[in-house]
Amino acid sequence: MRKTVFKWVGGVFGLGLLAATVFVVNLVAFRPFSLNLFYEKVFIEFALENPELLTSIGLAEQFGYRRHNAQLSDDSLAKQAEDFAKLKQNLADLRAYDLAAQTPEQRLSTRVLERFLGGQLEGERFQFHNYPVNQLWGVQSSLPEFLIQQHRIQDRRGAEDYLARLGLFGRKFDQVLEGLAVRERKGIVPPRFVIERVLSEMRGFVARPVADNPLQQNLATKVQALKDVDDAAKAELVARGSQTLTQTVLPAYRRLIAFFEQQLPKATDDDGVWKLPDGAAYYAWRLKEQTTSKMTPDEVHALGLAEVARITQEMRAILQAQGELRDGETPAQALARLGEDPRFLYPNTDAGRQAALADYTRMGQEQLVASRAVIGLQPKAPMEVQRVPTFKEQTAPGAFSAEMSLDYKVPAYGVTTSRDATGQLVLNRVNAKSRLVERHT
Repeated sequence: MRKTVFKWVGGVFGLGLLAATVFVVNLVAFRPFSLNLFYEKVFIEFALENPELLTSIGLAEQFGYRRHNAQLSDDSLAKQAEDFAKLKQNLADLRAYDLAAQTPEQRLSTRVLERFLGGQLEGERFQFHNYPVNQLWGVQSSLPEFLIQQHRIQDRRGAEDYLARLGLFGRKFDQVLEGLAVRERKGIVPPRFVIERVLSEMRGFVARPVADNPLQQNLATKVQALKDVDDAAKAELVARGSQTLTQTVLPAYRRLIAFFEQQLPKATDDDGVWKLPDGAAYYAWRLKEQTTSKMTPDEVHALGLAEVARITQEMRAILQAQGELRDGETPAQALARLGEDPRFLYPNTDAGRQAALADYTRMGQEQLVASRAVIGLQPKAPMEVQRVPTFKEQTAPGAFSAEMSLDYKVPAYGVTTSRDATGQLVLNRVNAKSRLVERHT
């Protein structure tokens, strides 16, 4: 009797496993039977092929899947070509579903997805019309920030995965270098000021002693906090991090530095897309892709000029009401002057920086309370304000933010830094709300 029961249970389990296998194979390898499943397939495929995205989302770990945390996303030219081929196949599959048979909700989703896929394919001819390494983002700054902010070291495996990712820096940087070389051959070279800032950032990164490198400090700090790892194992993990930085990470940066050093003499001071091959067409495509608008570039430019004029008048009125606009001074000149006024500067000290971060945090909390009063909701995850890592703060934007993970374990965070030579943040009390503003250089 017992054998019969086990046999019956085993048979049911086997059938269930077979059904699940058929379902997954159909979902991934073929056009799904269901249109709703097709929408999910497009996202699932994209996520599974982008381990860095999977880590940032933070959902796979809830189901015990962590393999992606030891990998980095593929930035090779071969993967780029594969992605465009998949876009074409996905668009063809989407259009194979009978639009007339779809519900209103499905037709809306189909139109949205079709527009996205079609827009990406329109840009295939412009796939090299960008600067993947620049003073704002790129593998040289985004990858360390990803490992520090997004990669979780909650146990021994998390630390091992971190080390595995450090070991992949060389491959990742070489993939980026491959694309940069193609761009150079096509005449797509960043402006001189971009290259100079990138070189400054990377030279500062490699000049630090390994023990002071932010990647190593992050590893050491988080490993030390692990409760299920003994001291000897912690020391071994940290030592391996130092070795990998020395043998893999820093040499990768030096190869990227060498590339830009040879490219710098070829750069010019032109900084608009008009200098690129078919620059006007590229600009028109980017405008359409980013805004979904049917307006022409000239129409958007005219709208922008009109808005600048309108906002300038509002600024003029506010500055005059505060008694901060001098005779013959434009609002832009007034704001530039106020930005240098000692009344509105934090001290260029650690205490001043902490005071600035505290003010940002306080105002963020005030806005959370206000949002609850207006819409009755408040985010479930905490929001943090952090200082930009020192290795990139001289070239980073004045401030930027990142979304929380979907499991709420990695909070949403905003990062802020100064852009002026003294490293001071500016507190502008010109208006009544004493809002913090960034300095632009």
